[in-house]
Amino acid sequence: MAEATSIIIDPRAQALLDGIAKVKQDIIDILFEHDSIVLQENPSIEHEYMVRVGCWEKLKLEEYANALRAKRKHAFAQQAANQDSMIDEMAIEQLLDKELSDWDAHLAAVFSSFSKIISENSVRMKMSKEESKELTFLYRKIMKRLHPDLLSNPTKQQSELFFATQQAFHNGDVLALRAIETVLSGAGVRDFETAPESKTSIDQLRIELLGNETTRDILASKLEQLKQECPYSYKERLADTNWVRETVSKLQEGIESSIEVRKRYTERYLLLLKKQGGGQ
Repeated sequence: MAEATSIIIDPRAQALLDGIAKVKQDIIDILFEHDSIVLQENPSIEHEYMVRVGCWEKLKLEEYANALRAKRKHAFAQQAANQDSMIDEMAIEQLLDKELSDWDAHLAAVFSSFSKIISENSVRMKMSKEESKELTFLYRKIMKRLHPDLLSNPTKQQSELFFATQQAFHNGDVLALRAIETVLSGAGVRDFETAPESKTSIDQLRIELLGNETTRDILASKLEQLKQECPYSYKERLADTNWVRETVSKLQEGIESSIEVRKRYTERYLLLLKKQGGGQ
């Protein structure tokens, strides 16, 4: 009977292979955290911000614009009165529409953003704890095969499938991720973590390790930058009930102030009309 032979691996090579495996795992962890923030946490933070604070910001902006319009309307009317001219209400409205067109466009954009964030959150499926765990497991499994940062030259089909994967993860669609995973399981696609190393020499393994470490550090830096940006930067603030209460209170004060300004200038405008017998 022939004796079984064992393959002896150079300890230096084994140490490098272990290092490469660890760095690959770090890369996967970083990418998963990044995608979790972009596709799930940030949309949730945006929605929470909108329903608790953003709605008041939107109202404050609208009331400020109304106050500004009332103030400018009175100014045009006062100018006509000073020149002993009749107050042409229609002409004033046309002037205001032109002068405040940028404000109107900005308000429309704010309203559109508000509506989009509110409606998108309603599209996300409600999940049980078990389904949430499965969603995470499936996305993590699929991303090892399709994530563009892990593929040197992804095909069009891989890119399209990964986009569908991101959408499913974003929407909490476990069924879609199951389907995608089923398709991949029969496609013979290797994942980033378990793909065999093509490098065999010590120098080649060192280069491989260095390349992976560089990729990991770049991705880690991008992840930290993402955490410093809005909306993720509001995560802790929204968890602080005092901050939310104080912020909303200040916004409400601003709203009341703009309402008072609007009322004051509207009354002055109406008084000018009354003095002219109602205007034209």
